Amino acid sequence: MIDNKRPFPLSKPSQLPEFANLLIGGVAGAGKTSLLGLVGKGNKSLIIDTEGGTSSLNSTWFRQQDAATESENLDIVSIQPDLSATELVHAVESVFDYIIRTKNSDGYALVALDSVTEFQEKFLSVHQAADKRQSYGALRESMYSIVHKARQAPAHTVFTARLKATFDEVLNREVVRPEVSPGVWSVISGLFDNIGFLELKQQGVRQIRTLNFAHQVRTQGKDRFGIGELNDPTFIAIAERLSADGDAPVVPATPTPRPPAPRRGAATARSQA
Repeated sequence: MIDNKRPFPLSKPSQLPEFANLLIGGVAGAGKTSLLGLVGKGNKSLIIDTEGGTSSLNSTWFRQQDAATESENLDIVSIQPDLSATELVHAVESVFDYIIRTKNSDGYALVALDSVTEFQEKFLSVHQAADKRQSYGALRESMYSIVHKARQAPAHTVFTARLKATFDEVLNREVVRPEVSPGVWSVISGLFDNIGFLELKQQGVRQIRTLNFAHQVRTQGKDRFGIGELNDPTFIAIAERLSADGDAPVVPATPTPRPPAPRRGAATARSQA
């Protein structure tokens, strides 16, 4: 007699999360930091500043943008230069812990880390390990934890990064990726809902900014939410494409964060740079 009892549970595909976790890469001057403040009048943005770039949010250009929020709605967490590696990780994680614990009671439309590249450089400069591979392993575990906490936050989250061209041995060609170590990239790239590339393009006599989440030959984007490509992007425009109906508020009324992530094992000396 055949036993037709199924020995495993079944479920249907889960819905896309209410809040997106994005990684946006771009060269210096492409407008990554400015994008974090283009959340619309009256909306609030919380930015963890690791490289001092948020001063651009006081520029004349930024203030002239229709989507630029007011100065009083921009809250900056400046990372101090003399922190240890442990203190540095705590300084970033504590921001996401606060948003999770308070259920984003402050009503931030966006919480961002600007930038993950600078965070990596600061971490590696102060992490004390006889074997540098241990430092890279510790960095990998720290970034994995930070990104997972961001995924649980009841707010849209953005990580910015500088870009770097590198040869991919698997693809056998040069690709452009966010400037983080291969070990870090291997554990965080799959955690982002969307990965986009911000660049400046010449269109006649006018220079425009383009943000593209499509997976291309040189820039390997990711577009789980179907955002596509935006010219002169603002976070308001991104939020509209993230919503199911195209006109949902930047801060949804009923936050439903994701469940906690499974724990990873401790870093080992085999972790590669």
